[in-house]
Amino acid sequence: MKGLLRCLLLAACLLPMPGRALEPSQVVVVYNAASELSKSTAERYAQLRRIPADNLIGLAELKGGHISRLDFEQKIRLPLLAEGKRRGLRWPSGYTRGSTRQIHAMVLMPDMPLGILGTPRPKDAPPPGKMAVDHAAVDSELMLLGANVPLAGMLNNPAYNKEFRLGPGAPPVMAVCRIDGPDADTIRRMIEDPVRVEKQGLWGWAVIDRGGPYPMGEEWLAAAARQTQTAGMPLFYETSRRTLAESFPLMTDTAVYLGWYTHPANGPFKPAAAGGFRFAPGAVAVHIHSNSASSVKNATYWVGALLKRGAAVTAGNVFEPYLGPCLHLDVFHDRLLKGYCVAEAALMASPVASWQSLILGDPLYRPFAPESRRAASNVYAEWKRLRLECRDAPAALARAVRARAQQAHGAALAEMLAWHCAEQGKNDYAVEFFTQACGHYTHLRDRTRAAIMAATAMVNDGQKDRAIETLRRWVAAGADSPYLPALQKSLEAITGEQKPKAKP
Repeated sequence: MKGLLRCLLLAACLLPMPGRALEPSQVVVVYNAASELSKSTAERYAQLRRIPADNLIGLAELKGGHISRLDFEQKIRLPLLAEGKRRGLRWPSGYTRGSTRQIHAMVLMPDMPLGILGTPRPKDAPPPGKMAVDHAAVDSELMLLGANVPLAGMLNNPAYNKEFRLGPGAPPVMAVCRIDGPDADTIRRMIEDPVRVEKQGLWGWAVIDRGGPYPMGEEWLAAAARQTQTAGMPLFYETSRRTLAESFPLMTDTAVYLGWYTHPANGPFKPAAAGGFRFAPGAVAVHIHSNSASSVKNATYWVGALLKRGAAVTAGNVFEPYLGPCLHLDVFHDRLLKGYCVAEAALMASPVASWQSLILGDPLYRPFAPESRRAASNVYAEWKRLRLECRDAPAALARAVRARAQQAHGAALAEMLAWHCAEQGKNDYAVEFFTQACGHYTHLRDRTRAAIMAATAMVNDGQKDRAIETLRRWVAAGADSPYLPALQKSLEAITGEQKPKAKP
């Protein structure tokens, strides 16, 4: 407990203050000249971020989706090198003679190709090893623009797990992001929400959903949960082997979601899921899955689903990446919480280049910039302050939250405390404050979620019969509720009873 308190004090008083932020003049915007959406989005983004007009590069004869290796060379890589030379741009991984302007980041606009198809092989050729393929994400290949590198396989990223600003002395690799999504409205939000949100900072819940198949991914998410607690951010932490139930009444002020491992997108993020879940504006949301970005237009894939539900930043894989070379979510989350921009955090969290992953979002977005959050006055800032004042002691926090029960934010504080106590094994407090939240929330979504979590805490506290009675009462009263499937799933998980299937 003393160690956690020390971490909290450091997070509040000594937040890392990395050097100068990535400059708009150091970002190149690449768009598909054959797409009006791509061109107009590039122009609007450059206007919002004050990126020089000479940093916009339109490429011709392109279509979205996948592209051959030959077309990538002739229509993307070589034209970018030529334009860089003409405009005096210096790429991180390759020097252009006579260049005067250093570029550190690139953002690809809608309808740019996603993946580079592998080179066709003779029928009698032996198959390449699983890590020796030459298909890749366009974005990941462009991280090494200007360098002479082998086509097959991945290359270690010299920026991985470092801490630096994209500027003089940065590793010789480019941060590449993409702005694209299922529809024009989603794309517009992706460029407008970050500019607005970062003025006050991103505030809200972190939702971390563990329970995947491999220890490495579990370690990433467990570390991200610890980072969230250290930062004083309220944490919804799901550790069962199941993903969230369909239509689960997740908080609409969810600012961060990290989870895995299923396909297609499911739970409250599923395109057809009832309940109308939306992320908080500017949210960062990533679900690890091998083919999560095979399409960014189709919302059955995780990248499209999360963006469609309101996220501003996500990540995914165009082809099979294998887990180790994926974006390391613990590093990504840590760097964002420390105030780095999306481009920097993603570059530091990517162990390899010339592989299968891509990052979607505004590269200049700093969701947790400390200077924008210091004077904040909201329930999340109040929760962080209470934890410091009460030295993270459950009994002291309980007294403080009880005293605020009738205030406007009383229910939210009760739920934050309930989750905090549940993580510390204080199940009696968790039952009390989930129940208090359920009684004081006014929206059905919040009341239903608090009831489900109160029942879960009751089971953990040895009150299984009370938990079953609570959920059965909610199921009986919720015939018309969009959250009924989640209530039924929760009841089934506790009782072991399966809901009878409808007869054909």
